[in-house]
Amino acid sequence: MGTIMMNRYFNRRLWGHKSLEMGVQCDFNEPDVDFMIRFNTRGDHAGLTTHLQLGRLFLEFNIIDDRHWNWDENRWCLQGE
Repeated sequence: MGTIMMNRYFNRRLWGHKSLEMGVQCDFNEPDVDFMIRFNTRGDHAGLTTHLQLGRLFLEFNIIDDRHWNWDENRWCLQGE
């Protein structure tokens, strides 16, 4: 049987290329406990990422740079690239 999920997400541009993402999911098939926090300065959607799962409830809070990373040239992608 496949996973049954309900979710709600919110995304808001804060300033420049910085965005706030918040989300809530309820997974009816996979109860678990998990926590993750990560901060990076390079790569797609760099910034602060947090995930918290308690039972069937999954919460996500991210403050990210919404640009993409050019891995070949080790820099942010240019407009239209």
